[in-house]
Amino acid sequence: MALWKRKRDVVAPEVRVQQALAEGEALVGEKPKMVLKSLDRLKGDAYPLMTFGGSYHQRFVQVVAQALGWSGPVPDVRAYPWSTWHGRITLGDIVALARETIEPVLYLYVPPGRLDRGPVAEIEALEALAEDEQLVMVVVGEMNAFLRCDLLVGLGGLADLETEEILQEIVDAARKAGLRTLSIVG
Repeated sequence: MALWKRKRDVVAPEVRVQQALAEGEALVGEKPKMVLKSLDRLKGDAYPLMTFGGSYHQRFVQVVAQALGWSGPVPDVRAYPWSTWHGRITLGDIVALARETIEPVLYLYVPPGRLDRGPVAEIEALEALAEDEQLVMVVVGEMNAFLRCDLLVGLGGLADLETEEILQEIVDAARKAGLRTLSIVG
């Protein structure tokens, strides 16, 4: 007799997101931690539907903010994938992008992998930025970074704009300026 697992039914990403959000809306008052855990698992092909610009982003933000107990306004964000740049990228490139960005927050990201924190961490990062005006950057995982554009542009004189060690240089310049950075890990 052979042992094997039957292949699971494949559910479309949109259906998975709708189901998770409906369940989250129903349970957020009773079990907020469970709701956050469940929504944070929506990665892979479901991630673009919930992240910035995604068709379910607003609904997702409302459920997560309620689960976190956050009632403050959510800052506008310009999401910009790291993959946009080909070749050498410097802090100067990021500062130039922040100068031309209309939104107060710039999000540089790589979509989360299976073992990374999911989209809930993005909202946690925004909450931290919204609540602390001295916070320049929130790093989620290893590479994803939320940057407060006005403060980042102001750090330009204290930083080496030619460096490719972008996040570390922001941390160092923020420290020199008496500002803060934060990391949200695992």
